[in-house]
Amino acid sequence: MDLKSVTAHVIFDRSREEIQEEANGDLLDIEINVSDPEKVGDGMNAYMAYRVTTKTSLSMFHKNEFSVKRRFSDFLGLHSKLAATYMHIGYIVPPAPEKSIVGSTSVQTPLVSPS
Repeated sequence: MDLKSVTAHVIFDRSREEIQEEANGDLLDIEINVSDPEKVGDGMNAYMAYRVTTKTSLSMFHKNEFSVKRRFSDFLGLHSKLAATYMHIGYIVPPAPEKSIVGSTSVQTPLVSPS
């Protein structure tokens, strides 16, 4: 299975000044990388786990890099919370990927016919 990692830079809901004040003047620098898919278990008990690595130079964190393993269902829970928190105030939260396409190297999209 040849998968690429995904990196997202975090966008905050507050002004840059508010966040910098909270972060003791540090520059906003948080990088989150999802990589290393791993099948855990066999048969009906199998699931996919991913490494989530966070890198930052913000002094409010005790370490500048840390990582955890998370299951696909954890990402669905995160998506649900983001959607519930932000969609009703006008933010766009993209749909979560279907479980069947996670781990594949390509995603099929429907063809749009010309109008």
